[in-house]
Amino acid sequence: MRAMLFALPLMALCACGSQRVVTRLKLPPRVQALGTPTTLHLDPLAGPRGGAATRTLSLLIQTGRHHTLTQGPGQVRVSGTVQPDAHTEEHSTGEDRRCVSRTKKGGCTRYVKVPIHRLAESCTVRLDGQITRADGQILAARSFTGSRSREQASEKGRPPSSADALCTEAADEATRAFAAFVTPMEARVALDFRTVDDPGERTRQGISLAERGRFEEASTTFATVAANQTLEPEQRGWSHYNQAVALWALAAFGPCVEALDRAAETVSAPEITTMRTACAEYLQ
Repeated sequence: MRAMLFALPLMALCACGSQRVVTRLKLPPRVQALGTPTTLHLDPLAGPRGGAATRTLSLLIQTGRHHTLTQGPGQVRVSGTVQPDAHTEEHSTGEDRRCVSRTKKGGCTRYVKVPIHRLAESCTVRLDGQITRADGQILAARSFTGSRSREQASEKGRPPSSADALCTEAADEATRAFAAFVTPMEARVALDFRTVDDPGERTRQGISLAERGRFEEASTTFATVAANQTLEPEQRGWSHYNQAVALWALAAFGPCVEALDRAAETVSAPEITTMRTACAEYLQ
């Protein structure tokens, strides 16, 4: 199974520094009702790339070792349509300089102009997916988009189009995004913590625990720092943020949101909003 990388952006908004911890996690399905193992019926996905998307989705569900695929009705039905490729090409021409004569020391003494043909192309593929219970209740219905782009240049005429390769990769990205709503997904995760200057260096201890995968202990350590009334309000806010990052790694999404709401009381920063969204999307 190909690993995904999840990372939160960092902005230098306070005197705090930052430290990134990269680890592997198995993230739960984003549809809460599918957190419990169940039997799934996977309809063949419609659309021009539906066959490949169906095979990828089936493989990801089986690799997740969480749900059981069945040919029968199943407790939950997974269906969808892969929309036609949205591929664009932009051709342009220009000139480039090439050295055709050099001195013994490597300096260029003569240049010639050569014509250059450039191609910039992109492909976006949308997958409209739906997850429905056997009683007809729709658990999730949304669109997933994958995008790829590429630029080429050639002196020998127009570069060949990479449409099929780009659109195949884009469709695969959209399919994997859909799969993350259905089944647990293994991911390579980049977690960004704030290095708060606190007495006893408890924050650094918490980050060290996170580096060793001991997120429950890390969360408790960050909570202790956040409760330290001798720290500035902003530092306590960032400590709540650190606690939330550790809680996200533990898949404790409700407490994660609560910690971020406390962080937002004293810190106004994009990281707080981004992290809250990352936790809240698992609670929808």
